[in-house]
Amino acid sequence: MGCRIIRDKDDEYEVFYCSTTMVAFGPVMYGDAEEFIGWLKEDPRRYYVIELDNLYAQFRKEKEVRDAEV
Repeated sequence: MGCRIIRDKDDEYEVFYCSTTMVAFGPVMYGDAEEFIGWLKEDPRRYYVIELDNLYAQFRKEKEVRDAEV
């Protein structure tokens, strides 16, 4: 059991869910949930929801900078 990713039928949006409690949590992500989960220092379930939202915003900003450099 662990943290999994649920995608909508068009693979446009993603969310985390805990397969132990069967509860979705965190921000709605835009196709980069796997990259975000690798960027995090801990299991996403260990963060408060607002903290996870803020970290995702930080991740997106850093990703925009990286993408602009390419």
